[in-house]
Amino acid sequence: MESQHGITAYQVKHSVRDLERRIQQSPELLSKTAGKSSCCIFRVPQSLVDINEKAYQPHIVSIGPYHHGKPHLKMMEEHKWRYLGSLVERTKRMGVSLETYFNALVPLEGKIRESYSETIHHQSHELVKMMVVDGCFIVELFCKVGELFRPDEDDDDPLLKMKWVLSFLMRDLLRLENQIPYVVLETLLKLSLSATPPSRNGVPTLAKLTLEFFNYAVQRPKKVIGRCQIQSERDSYLDIKFRAGALEIPAIAIDDFSTAVFLNCIAYEQCYSRCTNHITTYATLMGCLINTPADAGFLCDHKIIENYFGTDEEVVRFFNQLGKDVVFDIQNCYLSKLFEDINGYYRNDWHVRWAGFKHTYFETPWSFMSALAALILLILTMVQAFFAAFAYFRPPKNH
Repeated sequence: MESQHGITAYQVKHSVRDLERRIQQSPELLSKTAGKSSCCIFRVPQSLVDINEKAYQPHIVSIGPYHHGKPHLKMMEEHKWRYLGSLVERTKRMGVSLETYFNALVPLEGKIRESYSETIHHQSHELVKMMVVDGCFIVELFCKVGELFRPDEDDDDPLLKMKWVLSFLMRDLLRLENQIPYVVLETLLKLSLSATPPSRNGVPTLAKLTLEFFNYAVQRPKKVIGRCQIQSERDSYLDIKFRAGALEIPAIAIDDFSTAVFLNCIAYEQCYSRCTNHITTYATLMGCLINTPADAGFLCDHKIIENYFGTDEEVVRFFNQLGKDVVFDIQNCYLSKLFEDINGYYRNDWHVRWAGFKHTYFETPWSFMSALAALILLILTMVQAFFAAFAYFRPPKNH
């Protein structure tokens, strides 16, 4: 039997059955658990990838399932096994073997899967094995860089001796798609330190070890590292103020590392609804300030930006792309009051004219001297005109 438009009863039944089957299937590319607070490792939105794909892809090491097994990352894959062996060799004498690490992560499989926004198709034992290898690699790397244990006399580790490797490792470990859950690292670190306490005083937390590792690139003050958790924007490039018509912006270095931090943190803030949007806010403000190479040059001249990119044009291009296709709510950010104050100040014509006057006549010593010379000449001309007029209207009396 056919319907009016030529569809048979069999086709109707088959199509309905197919629709019912598809309804039962869970989304895979963005799983239904991706909105939970437990989900914190995301695929970067395609709109951001299209702007700067290389910024989100690992260059030498894969961590986690998203980029696992890619051919160009094979070199570091070999060193992961070496680092795993080094860690197990140190701890097995105290009863913490490779099997201990594996068994410790088995109960965490559910949390691990929920941490990723994409459905992970690896079988249970494969996923846990990947977490052990990648997690122990990171733990051992942090311990080596942090010098928690006395190095071997003949330990010429190429990952630490070759400067380019460590630099690329730091950037790859910051990429949003190149992560494993925090609880995995914390579990593995606690196990390893319980077997072999560090040679230096105190047992460091994972947060402190991580900050110390990345501090080789950013060189933050020791007092910040000691805090481990920064409670405010103080002592940070985020600490921007607007006073008496002037913006106070802390200095920041723009280089390969900081750009990787900005791009991946903004991508994270776009995906995870339970975090602040401080980095997106900062990038938006800088994008408003930097529209031309002259703007970038001005900030460089005033020691606000340390440009390690090379040219002012590259700085402009970076900040312009940083805020492209990014969702930003100016009313719901930590600089909302600052944006409001700046707009209010700008709407006052007197402030704008006075700023333009200062920029024209007081920007450089030469323009100031020219303006001063013109002012003196004007005053002398007025004095001369006054005495000439005075002599005309009040001529001296003849005795």
